[in-house]
Amino acid sequence: IAGGAGVALSFVYKNEGNFIRLRDTRGVYAPRDVIDTFNGATQTITVQTLTSGVGSPLYTVVNRDDLDQSFKSVVFEFNKRFSDRVQANSSYTWQSSRAFGSGSVTGSTQQDFSNLAPTTGYGRDPNDTLNAFGPTATNAEHAVKLSATYQAPWGVHVGGRYSYESGRPYGRQIIVRNMGAGQGDVTILAEQRGTYSLPAVNDFQIRVDKDVKAGGDRRLRLSVDFLNILNSDTVLTLRNNSSQVTATTPWQQSLSVVRPRTVQVGVRFEF
Repeated sequence: IAGGAGVALSFVYKNEGNFIRLRDTRGVYAPRDVIDTFNGATQTITVQTLTSGVGSPLYTVVNRDDLDQSFKSVVFEFNKRFSDRVQANSSYTWQSSRAFGSGSVTGSTQQDFSNLAPTTGYGRDPNDTLNAFGPTATNAEHAVKLSATYQAPWGVHVGGRYSYESGRPYGRQIIVRNMGAGQGDVTILAEQRGTYSLPAVNDFQIRVDKDVKAGGDRRLRLSVDFLNILNSDTVLTLRNNSSQVTATTPWQQSLSVVRPRTVQVGVRFEF
């Protein structure tokens, strides 16, 4: 495109499976119905209870053909090379990342569960995969990024960056007490992962900097960064285990939020 501008369109598709994970190849499990009451609604969930007793499970490292994941993404980019004192970049991304996961608010896919320890490895308990397939915890379906730099008079540079990400999904967990001997309490997903989503994230930043010559090849770079200008208090992590709800720890209680509006002053000496 004239004026040093260009556009690009890309597509990514991945489909993976047959992961190396644990499987209990000796324990015997039987179905058990548990009642889940949440927000005035009641449902029956069928879990698998260890009936063969303590010491019966044998956790073997195997290729699991019941675990898979896929990733699809379309990215549209527009870029303007530096000319007429301005440089700009922008992109829109659509993605669909689906896999098995624990339902936590953070983390990405079941690939994170590469730990093969028999006490913690993902998939060791058949209840790990209950309601566990869905959009991954890092799947922001829509994302927009805009950035630009302007070379102002007197050697001052002004840069701006805006990013938007749609809310990332998570699951509602519950704790099932007193499962089979040797199984103990088990945390499961009470609803399909992706039923709930965090709020969308909006972030706007501005940077102003200027280089000051300090003799020879030496120079000082003075900068001021204005971070989270919109002062968004978007929730990043929250309490998503409804079995732990009390008067002081409510469901979806915020545990961390985006850092507040911040001004950062910097001085860098280059030689």
